[in-house]
Amino acid sequence: DRDVTGVQTCALPISWWGRAVGKVRWPIIAIALVIAAVGGAFGTGVFTHLVGGGFTDPGSLSATAEARITATLGNQSPDVLVLYSSTSATVTDPAFRDRVVATLASVRRQPGVASVLSYYSTGDQRLVARNRHATYAVVRLSPASDTGKLTTFASLQPHLTAPGVTTQVGGVIAIDSAASQIAKKDVTRGELIAFPL
Repeated sequence: DRDVTGVQTCALPISWWGRAVGKVRWPIIAIALVIAAVGGAFGTGVFTHLVGGGFTDPGSLSATAEARITATLGNQSPDVLVLYSSTSATVTDPAFRDRVVATLASVRRQPGVASVLSYYSTGDQRLVARNRHATYAVVRLSPASDTGKLTTFASLQPHLTAPGVTTQVGGVIAIDSAASQIAKKDVTRGELIAFPL
């Protein structure tokens, strides 16, 4: 083959492939769209099979020590920390105290909750801010696995908010739950962008 300048060119395999694909481009695009739709439908189900956690090496000394402590003394890790605060009321004001106490009583009744410690149940001043406008509760969950704790936290989370009191939720399980939700959104967004390409 010669180009327009008269210089001899070689027919590369990629050139042949490009011409062949160009002739049937619409069927290929249609097939790709079908595969993308089917893959997207089945791919979203992967999140039900993924588990949270996995950051701990079960063979490490710290994991072994934690397992022995848990077996001997029970769960000692605060799974969820809930901070209750108000800019106007102090922790002993009835408007603040009664709402938080009622909320924590509801939390104790939820399945999967092992214990709830607070200033109101223990009188421990270390659970109260120096300005007396905030206090936090320590919630321990009964499931042994991270997956079980995340499942329990998902159903427990709506019960943690005290009406009329600023409520902030933290702790290992709360952070794991938030990270898991962010990861799911990011993976879904990434797949939607990358798959058609």
